[in-house]
Amino acid sequence: MKTIIAIIVALVLGTGIGIGVGWLRIFSTPWDGPPPVDLEHVSAIPAGAGPAPVADVDRLEFDFGKLDLEKTGRQEFTVTNRGTAILKLTRGETTCRCTVSDLERSDVSPGESTKIILTWRPTAEPGPYQQSATFLTNDPKRPRFTITITGQVTATLRVRPALVSFGRISAQETSHAEATILSYLDEPLQLGAPRFEQNDIAQYFDAAVTPLENSELNANMSAKSGYRLAVTIKPGLPHGPFKQTITLGTNNSNRKVLAVPLEGSVGSEISVVGPGWDAEHEALYLGPVKSQEGLSCRLLLVVRGPYRKEVRFKLAEPVPVPLKITLGEPTDINNGQLIQTPLLIEIPKGSPQASHLGVQEDGKDVPEESATIHLQTTHPDTPTLRIPVRFAVEK
Repeated sequence: MKTIIAIIVALVLGTGIGIGVGWLRIFSTPWDGPPPVDLEHVSAIPAGAGPAPVADVDRLEFDFGKLDLEKTGRQEFTVTNRGTAILKLTRGETTCRCTVSDLERSDVSPGESTKIILTWRPTAEPGPYQQSATFLTNDPKRPRFTITITGQVTATLRVRPALVSFGRISAQETSHAEATILSYLDEPLQLGAPRFEQNDIAQYFDAAVTPLENSELNANMSAKSGYRLAVTIKPGLPHGPFKQTITLGTNNSNRKVLAVPLEGSVGSEISVVGPGWDAEHEALYLGPVKSQEGLSCRLLLVVRGPYRKEVRFKLAEPVPVPLKITLGEPTDINNGQLIQTPLLIEIPKGSPQASHLGVQEDGKDVPEESATIHLQTTHPDTPTLRIPVRFAVEK
């Protein structure tokens, strides 16, 4: 009996001690709640927990089949919202600029549809191709989808390059450029005499076609026949940009007439190149310059044409303060086809404050005060050369 009583007393005392220790911990260490949750790894609310859009695309792949280099493929894809909330669509990346995606609507209500239009204009060599366009959605189960187009680029007749560019040429010199006309048909290509569409300047152009050698054909994606088109521009073409089109009749049933566009610009035989030179506005932009630092810039006066070896430069007027100008000695480059003369423009350290940055008025550069370098030249067609300089000297 005494043993039972001892056991009961021990249990009571143990329980009391445990309760006491627990209360002591509660009051000595306040409760701060459950441990923090890692929000980055918490799953999103299940799709069925509330209204959500569902993006259903009628197809994700389309084969254009054979597509000629001169043709454009176009295919529509339909996206239907099968969900219970507005579906939002956004254009994503494409594998190349040749695939253009257009969205009919970016917001699609439940039960409604919208169209995606993909157009594809081949620009590569003949052969198989695969391109894709990706779209982003707010569908929790389908945040993005990709539409893929495939096919085979074919060509019966093509011109390389498609646009013959002469670049900048001289009005006093003869200029040349070439294009290659390739046929991929078994029947040998036949061409008519070249004709120039722009009659007002046709007198300055000549063109001739000569058959390509077999080795040249094999190097052009197994073309079956072809010609070299040589174009010559004679001296005297008026200054400024020009465009001309050569047309040739062919025996190709798909392209009875072949048009080859030409373009270029006839400019002065003296040009300025170098860092800070804006060829479009014909001005040198140096920007803000710290007086204690100063600045130097080296330009090149490049002369081409029949007078290139005789042309010399010298300052025609006093140099605007605080600029310092130094002309170097002319040297020939490109096997004597060009003559370049260095022009060093300096803003010395310690120069006074000045502002020649100019302001914008109706998109035109209007200087606050003149900061133009005037040069005399011995070129018969360009006796003077102006170099506007835009800069500001600050403390």
